[in-house]
Amino acid sequence: GDSISTFALEAGTGSGVKYAGADCTTNYPGNAVRYPYDNVLSVDQTWWKQVLDYFGWELGINESYAGTTITWDGTTETYNRGANKCISSATRVGHLGENGTPDIILVYGGTNDINHNTEDNIPVGTLSTQNIETFEDITFSPGTYYDAVFALLLRIQHSYPNALVVCLLPYFVTSKSTYDSTPIDVKTHNDAMKDVCEYLGVYYIDLRKTVNVYDRNLLNSSDILHPNAAGMAMIAKTVIHELQKIV
Repeated sequence: GDSISTFALEAGTGSGVKYAGADCTTNYPGNAVRYPYDNVLSVDQTWWKQVLDYFGWELGINESYAGTTITWDGTTETYNRGANKCISSATRVGHLGENGTPDIILVYGGTNDINHNTEDNIPVGTLSTQNIETFEDITFSPGTYYDAVFALLLRIQHSYPNALVVCLLPYFVTSKSTYDSTPIDVKTHNDAMKDVCEYLGVYYIDLRKTVNVYDRNLLNSSDILHPNAAGMAMIAKTVIHELQKIV
């Protein structure tokens, strides 16, 4: 996923960005991280660790990278954008199997695609299998959000055919710079992810059932995007509730 799923106490700092250290066990080494942040100061407070602890599961790889999108514009290369940094890239999907073959893969991305939609200028598009019908047809960069999600899930299914894959759909967000009372539209992107999940037979959990954008107690008050400890607990509760239906 992206920053909401990161955590690395061992993080170093470079160019104003924190990165997971080489010996990090809570995030993929070298990836940019956001947490610890606000009052989420222990890995046990993250949504994903609470899910693992509830079910008694073992973490394989947390391949989360702060600021990343599922899509890529095909040219931009920055600390969090690039051919090997987008969530749907073969590189990041390949990382998921580096600590053993995963049984369950939780995919939580799309928030940055929604929040940076205007500046990245990547259209949502429509569901189409004309350009991506098989694993071998996947090329980068996908031209739309639909194509990128399709590529991501198809790559995961090809690489880990026996894994249960579950996508988490982003909750409502507001302006990435200042708080206002108008939430950014997440419906268009979430509907796209739902369409692709249903087409490929992938489960999804809609986090709009969890976090109300107007309840600032669940979100960090400085950016109204990254959950604090209460928000993490709420996400975990919803994910646990929904996973109990399918595992």
